[in-house]
Parts: sequence; C-alpha cells; structure tokens
Amino acid sequence: MNLEVNTTRFGVVQVPSDRVLLFQRGLIGFEPLKRYVLLDSRKGGGIQWLQSLDRPEVAFLVSDPRLFLPGFRLQFQEESDPRQDLGDAASLGEVGVYTILHVDRQAGQIHVHVQSPLLIHAGTRRGVQIVTDADSPTVPVPAGSRTRPAPGTQGSPPPSSRPGT
Repeated sequence: MNLEVNTTRFGVVQVPSDRVLLFQRGLIGFEPLKRYVLLDSRKGGGIQWLQSLDRPEVAFLVSDPRLFLPGFRLQFQEESDPRQDLGDAASLGEVGVYTILHVDRQAGQIHVHVQSPLLIHAGTRRGVQIVTDADSPTVPVPAGSRTRPAPGTQGSPPPSSRPGT
C-alpha cells in the first residue's frame, strides 16, 4: 500500500507504507515529529532527504557520513547504547548510519553533523538520533568533495548496511 506524502520541496509523492521510519523520541529540536521517510535526492550519489510525514515543510538532507569522511567511526558511551530504541535486540550490523548535512553555498562547504548521527534499523524501520563523543558538532568539507579524513574519531566502525531506499 502506498502513502501519499505532502512535501513543500517535492510536492505530493507516493511512498510504500513499508518505507515509513519511526523515530520514537523524534529528532533533536523536532521531538514531536516521529514519522519520516527517506527520499532520494536529485543530486544522487548517496545523498537523501529525511522527510517528515507529520509536517510537510520539515526535511533534512542526509547521507552516510563515510561518503564525506571515510574514517568516520561512531563514538558513544556504552551506557547510551542505542539498540534498545531500534527494537528487536537490534544488531548494530543491521543499522545504517546517517548524518544531517548543511550546505553553505556562500562558503562552498557542506557541514557534516558528526556529533548527532541518525541510526536506522533496516528490519524494524525504527530510528534514533544519538549524541556522540565527537570532538566538534560538525566537520566542514568542500562542496563536491567526498574524500576527507575524519578528525579525531575513534571507536568501533559504524554498521555497514543501509535501509532500503
């Protein structure tokens, strides 16, 4: 079954209902908004939009952080293990890691928000935004660049699978 999703950026789009993502705690600053869907960006190349189903004007540009920062590693405290929020004793191997991107056209940079990545479990379709131990909230990279070493990141590698798009 398809859902009709109203958006301010893309108009009305049809999305299969099994692609709806649930962020039980919402996103930082957008806690009341729980339901999202990933839409492919016209830019392609692994960049997508995380579109709110609850407010048509809310959408975030996202990507796998390793697209811009190949050495990216998740850094979170063991006591804040996000698996409980992802459901079904989620294995981190089944979780896609995304970061919100901010495009600064004037400076010709993309800011990768490494301190608050999104984790999305492909099987349960549940997501959570976590706050990490990253040294800085964002890492600027030149627009069009997709290769830059991650600054001061350490810990275990992020999960490699991504949710279906």
